[in-house]
Amino acid sequence: MKVTGFPKATYYYWVNCFERVNKDELIEKEMLKIRQEHANAGYRPMSELLKQRGYHHVNHKKVQRLMKKLGLRVTSYWHKSRKYNSYKGKVGTVAKNKFTDDSELPFLIKKSQQIRQNSNIMKMEFRKSVISILTLIYLIAR
Repeated sequence: MKVTGFPKATYYYWVNCFERVNKDELIEKEMLKIRQEHANAGYRPMSELLKQRGYHHVNHKKVQRLMKKLGLRVTSYWHKSRKYNSYKGKVGTVAKNKFTDDSELPFLIKKSQQIRQNSNIMKMEFRKSVISILTLIYLIAR
């Protein structure tokens, strides 16, 4: 203990850990047998197969932990076989270009600007009329 520098309690803790009996040894052996029969069984099928064989007290978390300890990984479902691509080719029809004549385009742009300006003017006039009505109501109520 003086050579390693470990405290006495830590030393005896690890000594007792190595002398401890593996209480999951029967389950581990059964899991290895199941793996030989079912090569790609993950933790969910493995836990169901264990329950079918009489190990009803085994939790799925314990099965996961033991599979990790034994190195029973399912490698056949790890990666996607190809990258996802949503392209499905040319679908539907492309709309015809209605602005073939360039002389119509500036006219339409000018019209849309006028409509926008007129709506702003109408909003301002509406605000002014509302304010005038409110002032009249205030003056009458006095």
